Amino acid sequence: MSPLIPRLSLIVFAFTTVLPGARAENKPDPDSPLVKVAEYHMTFARRGAALAASGDYLYIFGGNGGAPIYQAERLNVRTGKMELLPAKFRQRVFHSAVEHNGKFHLFGGWGRSRPNQPQEQSIEIYDPETNEVTVSGDAPNPRVAAGVVKMGQQVLVVGGVRQNKAGALTQTNTAEIYDLNTGAWSEGPAMPTIRAAPAVAVGQFILVPGGYVSGTQLKTVEMFVPQEQGWKKLPDLSTSVKSHSAAFLGRWLFLFGDERETDQILAYELKPRKTLRLKPGTSHMRYSAALTHGDRIYVVGGAAADSFANNGALLFDNRVGGETDLIQVFELNPDYKPM
Repeated sequence: MSPLIPRLSLIVFAFTTVLPGARAENKPDPDSPLVKVAEYHMTFARRGAALAASGDYLYIFGGNGGAPIYQAERLNVRTGKMELLPAKFRQRVFHSAVEHNGKFHLFGGWGRSRPNQPQEQSIEIYDPETNEVTVSGDAPNPRVAAGVVKMGQQVLVVGGVRQNKAGALTQTNTAEIYDLNTGAWSEGPAMPTIRAAPAVAVGQFILVPGGYVSGTQLKTVEMFVPQEQGWKKLPDLSTSVKSHSAAFLGRWLFLFGDERETDQILAYELKPRKTLRLKPGTSHMRYSAALTHGDRIYVVGGAAADSFANNGALLFDNRVGGETDLIQVFELNPDYKPM
């Protein structure tokens, strides 16, 4: 299992630091383990984007902002500068990105590259050194809003939304493993719970928290153990959650946003496996993307709650609205005092 990205001393700031495009926050709440320390603005408002990092840069791919976005952009986490990338990508939303050897692999999502195929099968590989985008084969079971996590030289793709042979959209618990060096796919052990939910690497394990199936929000937390090629059930979250992003920092798994509680943060502490509900000055994070990079969590984009029921389906159109261009930055709170 690859370790989490090492600490970058250049991006450790005091809580009062103000960078270009950022703003300082109020004094941390001692009752919260997480504090918001900065904001940046993207070129485009985005929901359902993909997120990955390399060195000083945070890369943001695709998403919807009233229309599908085919251009990526990146944030220099050291200087705070945003840069729109000239490369053109396939239009995707609710997809995932993984960094490997300085290049980025894009998986899944709703796409428009093929007639009558709403789910994007192709894997795009982006090289920021040459600004070239290449295509490397097709996924055997394309899916949307899956849990996608790098495991050393491999990527686990689990759960999500698939289209069955009759054309209906349904959630799944199946898993596939992608070899980053050969481009080959193999079958992985199915997750116990059928659902669409994010997945997060926590040390040598992978956690999948919450999500939904057939429109029903879940509290379930399950852990994949690569060494055993099997799954274990952990204690549930205190509340069900869907349409969220997730990231791990310290001893906490943080879940950002919810279908209706769009500014909610859940903090799932791994030792006692208890859940706190936080609202540390956040903006709408429903359909956001989250990533731990160095000692910070970056939460990218998101949207306000919509005014119609989508019955658990993720929509690839312009109806959601309320997308945000924010990148919200969080750190662990040094003043936190557990009750």
